[in-house]
Amino acid sequence: MACAQKDQRSTVSTSTAAVAAGSTTPAVQSEPVEKPWAPSPLPAPGDTTPQGFPTETALLRWVRRFPPDSFPDLSKPVRDTLVGRGCLIPTPGYRANVITGAFTAKDIVQWAVVCSVHDTSQILVLDAKNGVVLDSLGRSPDVNWIQSNVNSTWLFSRFISTVPMSRLNIVPIDTTGEDVLYYGAVLPKPIDHDGIDEAFLDKASETYYFAQRKWFMVSSSD
Repeated sequence: MACAQKDQRSTVSTSTAAVAAGSTTPAVQSEPVEKPWAPSPLPAPGDTTPQGFPTETALLRWVRRFPPDSFPDLSKPVRDTLVGRGCLIPTPGYRANVITGAFTAKDIVQWAVVCSVHDTSQILVLDAKNGVVLDSLGRSPDVNWIQSNVNSTWLFSRFISTVPMSRLNIVPIDTTGEDVLYYGAVLPKPIDHDGIDEAFLDKASETYYFAQRKWFMVSSSD
């Protein structure tokens, strides 16, 4: 598993209906189903290891990246900042890795975006009003986040999501079990804003929470 490392921060580890022409019978218009992402053309085998493992170049062909303008919910200042930095958003094949929340303090609006430049990505935390980059986390090569998928395909598996403050404050009925996720046992109080969950899909994830001028990291699944 690729383990993301934060940038120059200390961490604490522990996670319609339509009517057909000429007919009065309504016809349901189904939503289009997006096909699984695959590069076209498929990567050539190229040089491989004795076990037949693809080259880094071939693996990176499987990373689908979207431009910031593909996310209309982003505020214009945030989009402008991302474009100015040359960011593309690497995804598991569908639009993802752009989230909103209050990540560094309470009662504010921020965005967290996985920004990939020259095949290396990091999580940027940006102010929604002015697009200023407030912090960054987990700078690492994109190839570290690719895993084998079905039918001899490959999948970029870095995925971020918002961990709401309400979830961070949940106290489990039993806090003694090894598999119990209890953020309050690790994070400093008060827990008054949101966290960022970073997952390697189907493998493991960590939750980042900013407090006391540093990022705390809690293992949230494996």
